[in-house]
Amino acid sequence: RVLFRSFAMDISQEKAILEQSQSNPAAFGLIFDEYYGKLFGYTLKRVGRVEIAEDIVSEVFFKAVKSVSKFRWQ
Repeated sequence: RVLFRSFAMDISQEKAILEQSQSNPAAFGLIFDEYYGKLFGYTLKRVGRVEIAEDIVSEVFFKAVKSVSKFRWQ
């Protein structure tokens, strides 16, 4: 599975941050900071309501943080 491929952070940076996040959840903040706005904008265009977009994006990041320890780069 490929995450975040089409955005500004390069693939080697993403991989390093995700690997760091497995032992240091605070490192995931870099992913959050980089992609929250982009994901929110995309989601808002799809659903049309700020509150719903915020809820969806928050849930996406919550699930990502919870499962980062299971992530295996492929």
